[in-house]
Amino acid sequence: MRDGTISSDGLDTFKLGYEFVRDEIGLRREHIKRHPPSQDDKVVAVKTAQSA
Repeated sequence: MRDGTISSDGLDTFKLGYEFVRDEIGLRREHIKRHPPSQDDKVVAVKTAQSA
């Protein structure tokens, strides 16, 4: 950013996009918890990884 190769506007746009996707994933996970898929659904639940 200091040398002008990355604008702060671009980073703000990326941050908004990232937050939107993160929030949507969280909402989808909550929906799946409340409404578990049936055997016929093609949904795969992935356990959250934990860092050491």
